[in-house]
Amino acid sequence: MAAGELASAGPARRLIACFAAGDFGSDESRRLTTELGPASLLLRAVARIQRELRGEAWDDVRRAIEAAPEARLLRIVAARLLYLLGDYGGALREATAAAQPGVAAATLVAYKQAHALGWHHQARALLEDLLRRTPPAALGEPNRDQARLVGEALAHLLGLHLNARCDAAAAVLLERYRSLAPASLSLHWLAARVHERCGDPHQALAAVHRALAAEGATPSAWLQAAPILLQIGEIDEAVAAYEAVLASGTAAPPALEALGQLSLWRGDTERALDYGRRLCGLDHTSTAGRRIGAAVQVLRGDCAAALPVLDAILRDDPHDAEAYLWRAEAHLRLHRTHAAIADAQRSLGYAHSFAAGVIHLLAGFLGRRWRLVLDALVRTVVPGRSPYGRGALVHARQEFVAELTAMFPEAQTILADDRPLALVSLLERSLQAVRGNRTPLSTCVRDDGTLVVLPRSTSARVASRHALESIKVASPEEALRRFDELVARLPRSPMPLVHRGELHLWLGRYAEARVDLDAAIALQRRTRWAWYGLACLDLIAGDPERALATCATGIRVMNNTEAPPAFLYRGEAFRVLGRLDEARVQLARSCELNPARLSSWINLGLVHGATGHLEAQRNIFRRFARVAPSLLSEAAVELGADVFEAVVLDAGWRAEPATHDGPASAIIDRILQHVLIMMRGNRSSSCITYFTRAGDLHHVPQPAVEKHVDSDAEGWRLDDIHRLLMRALLRGEMDDGMRVGR
Repeated sequence: MAAGELASAGPARRLIACFAAGDFGSDESRRLTTELGPASLLLRAVARIQRELRGEAWDDVRRAIEAAPEARLLRIVAARLLYLLGDYGGALREATAAAQPGVAAATLVAYKQAHALGWHHQARALLEDLLRRTPPAALGEPNRDQARLVGEALAHLLGLHLNARCDAAAAVLLERYRSLAPASLSLHWLAARVHERCGDPHQALAAVHRALAAEGATPSAWLQAAPILLQIGEIDEAVAAYEAVLASGTAAPPALEALGQLSLWRGDTERALDYGRRLCGLDHTSTAGRRIGAAVQVLRGDCAAALPVLDAILRDDPHDAEAYLWRAEAHLRLHRTHAAIADAQRSLGYAHSFAAGVIHLLAGFLGRRWRLVLDALVRTVVPGRSPYGRGALVHARQEFVAELTAMFPEAQTILADDRPLALVSLLERSLQAVRGNRTPLSTCVRDDGTLVVLPRSTSARVASRHALESIKVASPEEALRRFDELVARLPRSPMPLVHRGELHLWLGRYAEARVDLDAAIALQRRTRWAWYGLACLDLIAGDPERALATCATGIRVMNNTEAPPAFLYRGEAFRVLGRLDEARVQLARSCELNPARLSSWINLGLVHGATGHLEAQRNIFRRFARVAPSLLSEAAVELGADVFEAVVLDAGWRAEPATHDGPASAIIDRILQHVLIMMRGNRSSSCITYFTRAGDLHHVPQPAVEKHVDSDAEGWRLDDIHRLLMRALLRGEMDDGMRVGR
């Protein structure tokens, strides 16, 4: 703007020009900011963020809030700016304040922030409050927008519960609030998932058909319908849906992958191979295409050729449960017993499947562990025999016994006869019956060639793991009640006790955790994780020597085999003892075996700091900031303004490439030590929880703790806020209750 034009312009235009020129401190700039009010403070904050003056921007946002606490739109904009500045707690407080009392649009803004951060308890509370405050009568035709937003809120609430495996709670919420959004398309799909999860296939199928009728025969509708149809056993209809997607010429990869999988399930290797090749033709790096090709090789007996392909897949994705299982089977056929057992265990660690249990047991037989395998199976189906069970394979038993007997009615008799060769034959027959299905959805091919879904697993491990991870959304009391029901229903299984003990560890209820873990070991001494849980309790109690001894005892009990958590607990114990070289070796191995175990990286960062390897420590700290930004932010807030400014508001050290080294090692040490305190006894790799000083329970978003806060789009979001604030200044109004000069 020319000097003459600027002199004659209104105050808002003059102030905008000041900020565009980077003038924040002149008398004119300060005078106009005071005159134009809180919106100008937010606009100045945007301009300062654009120039990396984040500390000053944060001060501007806080001052704007203090100047106009009743202005809802201002608080929403302020919340977004605080979010972009990394003050996640402050952002959610402002967004929540703007959401009151029960305003749908503002509530959804606050919900989305809470959800992105992994603060699902707060997200749940926001949505439930909105739904409780909304009477159905208020959602008629004149309030169409409000009705749409309330329906969106209900869909989000159901999704929260389904994703946390709180299926029964989702069913209750659906029944309670579905009248608020009777015509919602997304609600039809969610209702189908709820009914499917709760074991009501007829209601699920009806909901799918309602959704298809409402949405029409579109590829997206078929892609939503098909997985639900598979789960409830409507296989032919699911195949037709995927074929319709493929015929439409859109969304080819997911349809090709599904049809390739289904061909494997039927044992049609030629067709499966064709789908796999077509996937690789679209993308030569396709994991699904390569996995299908390797599966065909294993099924055809060319196991040596399949191994390099599976190795490459697992290098790209170390969490691919199916690839681990196909590799386990290849090793089994090549008589590599230990490798087969290890890969089958890894597969079971990521996802239960019937085939994983079978392959695990067959490898046990091949390794001449007949007595252990028989105990693992017989204990389940013959009351009174082997009352405590034995063997490292005992946890595989309930994963597949119900499905085994559903395939072959004579299975009960064979298991009861205690004849190893007959049992081996039964297991091989069952693997032949499932053809190429290595997924959690168990199917088999009947004698007449039909493909059918087997009964759902009643696995104690799966059920108790779901109960444990429900803590992402459920209150501690709700999760513990669910465990109480499991313990009563499965009195002979140690798994509900183990996972309830783990939950107590996460909650910081250490006495209760020890009671449960001791009880699990009393019930089944070969319960691997219970020993690691006891080692964690020893560490928390300040006795690292005892933690090492507990780890060693557990490994000895498990036939001198160890699982990845052993490296973490030994490494943490060595770190506390000051045996830093040993700690580094153990923790580096833990990080290598499971990069998602955040506590391993935190401990390794502390070791690097203590040994003067400051660049290695800074690299780990940058990784931590990338994968758990909200945990880092909350820890910094709790440690004080100096840490918050150095770690959160000074973001240059997190850039790629970093503009400077970042916080001093002493600050990094304080943060990492404090984060371990916030995590209490949680050393998980799949559900990482922590508590704030105020007692709020949060978790680090998944999968594999690599889904970070969505800061990649900061530029356009900041520009969007900039345009909004300029319009508000030029218009002279930001929100009811907050006027600004023209």
